[in-house]
Amino acid sequence: MDEPALEFEGVTLSPQKEIVRRFYKDLWDHADKSLIRDIFHPGFTFRGSLGPTLVGHEQFASYVDWVTSGVDLTFAIPLAADWQSECQIRNSTSNLFLLVVL
Repeated sequence: MDEPALEFEGVTLSPQKEIVRRFYKDLWDHADKSLIRDIFHPGFTFRGSLGPTLVGHEQFASYVDWVTSGVDLTFAIPLAADWQSECQIRNSTSNLFLLVVL
């Protein structure tokens, strides 16, 4: 997939879409774990496409470290995404991951 990255300068997103944008563009693209507490409540459950089911901020932060330590990730955010959308992402080796935001 060789599409240009979406630019969000000057675009007003709904609160739900802004959370999805922050999750992909800010948290994953920059491995910014400081956003975990802003985006998720303390006891949230994350079912990762790579297999694990994680509960809470600390487990998810460890997963972010694990995923981003050896993979160059680039995310595509569908404009129609909202808090219940399924978003597909690809890493640099073209493996397909699926994240369901619940």
